[in-house]
Amino acid sequence: MPKRATSQKINRINNMPISAIAAQDSTFKRAPKYAYVSWYLLLFLWVQGIATLHIALAICLLLALPLIPQSIMKLKSIPWLWIPIVCYEMIRIISSVISEHPDQALIGMFDDFRAIIFALLTLVFLNNKEDLKHAAWITFAAFTFLAYWTLGYHLFTHNFSLQATIDIVLGTLGSVNYAAAITTIAMLSMLAAAILLPWKSARWMLLGIIPLLILQIPLGSRTTILVTIILLVILILFLRAWKASLIILSLIMVGGAFSSTVLSQLPSLSQGEEQLHGHASLPSIQIRWEIFQVLSHLSLQHVLGLGPRNHGYVDLNTERAFLKEHAKTTCKYVYGFTTDSKTFTTFDFNHPLGPESHPFTYDPHSQYTAVISETGLLGLILLCLIYAGLIRYIMPLIRSQSHYSDRLLGLSGLLMLAVFLLSGVTVVLIYQAGSLMLFAYVAAVASHQTITFDKGAPGTN
Repeated sequence: MPKRATSQKINRINNMPISAIAAQDSTFKRAPKYAYVSWYLLLFLWVQGIATLHIALAICLLLALPLIPQSIMKLKSIPWLWIPIVCYEMIRIISSVISEHPDQALIGMFDDFRAIIFALLTLVFLNNKEDLKHAAWITFAAFTFLAYWTLGYHLFTHNFSLQATIDIVLGTLGSVNYAAAITTIAMLSMLAAAILLPWKSARWMLLGIIPLLILQIPLGSRTTILVTIILLVILILFLRAWKASLIILSLIMVGGAFSSTVLSQLPSLSQGEEQLHGHASLPSIQIRWEIFQVLSHLSLQHVLGLGPRNHGYVDLNTERAFLKEHAKTTCKYVYGFTTDSKTFTTFDFNHPLGPESHPFTYDPHSQYTAVISETGLLGLILLCLIYAGLIRYIMPLIRSQSHYSDRLLGLSGLLMLAVFLLSGVTVVLIYQAGSLMLFAYVAAVASHQTITFDKGAPGTN
């Protein structure tokens, strides 16, 4: 086909209303309407809490089970994603079986199985662009509701203070650092939508952006604050959203003026070099670096790593010689003694606070450390290939000539990936809500690719 004719075809498709595109029949059999009700409930409830997630997931799976086999065929449109994901999961399963603590490893694999089921359901229920639009709006409502509920409950139970605290109810988003990163993905995606969508729809995004932005104050994650600022600047420059930049700057200034927490986090960011050498008052960077060294040392002794969750059950007492050189800051600041003291030679690193406590490697404090410890270098390589596959399919979507709905899908994925890459340095993100988001987005891309091919539009092969 001549280049000019192809260009005209692309423009016609990009300029079609979503309702017109959705009206075209899909080649895949659609689930009945009552099954779609369960899907919409799942999209809203999964972020609110683990119990509601499991109940909604089970009901939705039962109703959609007959359609899963045909929906898996959509994965053929994204070979550069499904192949590394399958390999990654196979490595994790094998690593679980041969690990020293297979019971704990299989508990760790439960997150993967749950995310895979969520992704399969996404394949079932996304069959046209109208489905994608509905899923996006319900996800927006889910995060907005969580933000208002979390903020309201926190203010009511903490004397209307926004000071940073770990005592905060976050639904499926367990810890504060983890929740800060996940809610940042939602907030930045809403901001991208506010910039790209027509004002009639874009104005609703403010209902979610404002509470999610305020929520970052009590969460108080220094890494996420820095990552958010970087990605906000990049997003504004990429979309040339100069008017939006003034609104965003005003919101940040107002939030900073009303909270000393935000301002108190910024000076600590400048202590990075001192923290790296263990001289700052909160040497978190050095402690994370030491956890990385210890877990790398232990996991690389095995071909496929220690196995999922096994980093929390390693025998550190047998590694005392290694700890003496590579855990000096952790011993000093976490346990209160130096590695050349008598206490070090008798301290129980496996149960430092009692029989039920865990070693300091229980939380890897980094996605990269977690992957290396659980599946070794091979797992890290496969994770990088998954990220590379995402970029391959995302980049064509964010072109300026693409339909705004396609650009929004692409930008949401790119922002999610950027947070995973940057915040993943200090936070484990691909588990629980993070793995659900990642796998569901992969399924959404597969569905979008299938929709595009079915309608005769250009693909991204």
